Amino acid sequence: MPYTGIVLTILSIVFGAFLILLAHWLVAIGLFSKTTQLCEAEFRRRPVRCLLVGILTFGILMAFLLALAGKAGGGALIIASIPLLMSFVGSAGIALRIGSDLSRTREPWRRGIRGATMLGFCCITPGLGWFIILPLALAAGFGALLLAKPWKSGAAPETASAIDSSVPALS
Repeated sequence: MPYTGIVLTILSIVFGAFLILLAHWLVAIGLFSKTTQLCEAEFRRRPVRCLLVGILTFGILMAFLLALAGKAGGGALIIASIPLLMSFVGSAGIALRIGSDLSRTREPWRRGIRGATMLGFCCITPGLGWFIILPLALAAGFGALLLAKPWKSGAAPETASAIDSSVPALS
């Protein structure tokens, strides 16, 4: 019979990983709302293409950067984290896509928290989630970000007038 401390340690690690994933997706939705909405639209239109582009670009790029980090040291590891952060922004669009079917509201944060929670639960599943779903979600997010091309979007950033007026102001 395993010790209670070991079981609680494992549960704490899994719960911590879940909170980290959830936090990354929600922060990406909050900070880069226009980009994540573009990624959501791209993933809604062409999910298979997003996945294939992501596997080809993100997979090869990460393998190259991690091999470079093994030879060059810590500086290359920091460079390798940039595509990972980009994939979190793109996969936040996937979380928005999942959340749009789970929530009838138009508020992005509600859709984001529901979708990110469900995607996070899938990603922390031992075995299948760690080694298949999480890498594929990150690769698909990277592919959605590349296909959405938010850097070419001529749309202006959101202003205060674009905020939904139905949300009550804090006083």
